[in-house]
Amino acid sequence: MGMVGTVGLVLHPQRDSKKAIDTILRWAADKGATVLGLPEEVGRIDCSAVPVDAVALVERADLLVGLGGDGTMLRTMRLLAGRPTPILGVNLGKLGFLAEIDVDELAGTLSAIDRHEYTIEPRMAIRSVVAGVPVTAFNDIALVRIPGEGLAGVSVTPSGSPFVSLSADAVIVATSTGSTAYSFSAGGPIVSPRVEAVLVVPQGPGSSRAKRMSRS
Repeated sequence: MGMVGTVGLVLHPQRDSKKAIDTILRWAADKGATVLGLPEEVGRIDCSAVPVDAVALVERADLLVGLGGDGTMLRTMRLLAGRPTPILGVNLGKLGFLAEIDVDELAGTLSAIDRHEYTIEPRMAIRSVVAGVPVTAFNDIALVRIPGEGLAGVSVTPSGSPFVSLSADAVIVATSTGSTAYSFSAGGPIVSPRVEAVLVVPQGPGSSRAKRMSRS
């Protein structure tokens, strides 16, 4: 990431932080940078951010700043969907796993970005086709049996190699980022987001009948 000339804002649907937004606008004004936002979001607040649609936001921004919590961060990641543009997550309120800093740390963080004192942490996504519809998930994809139809039989074959087959009520396929979401509720492990791993977590009474498969 070179010099940040254009910053995109993604805001929480209810919680607005005037302090955070003012800090970003001041920082951008000092640098002669442009601040963009989605019309329905920046329209709620009195600020000088330029309203643009989602396509223009992701095409033009050198940096996206998500103000909110994990939900806002996930929405920002979905907007980018595979682009290398970095996201800075600013936590408003409750504890977040994805948002990196609190509002009080924002001014110092923006100065550090100007000095190129930062690291970019890549995050995994899972791509799937569910009922004919392509899906990209940053946390997890859950396949859940139809009630009344008995346990579902699930086979996991990474890169075409037999790995495990099991019967369960559901199977959750999660990224390491998503290890603290639904996967954790189903008894899955907590994994550092820096670990490149896909977690397969069965839920339900038949999961003890998992069978490892291997080629002889």
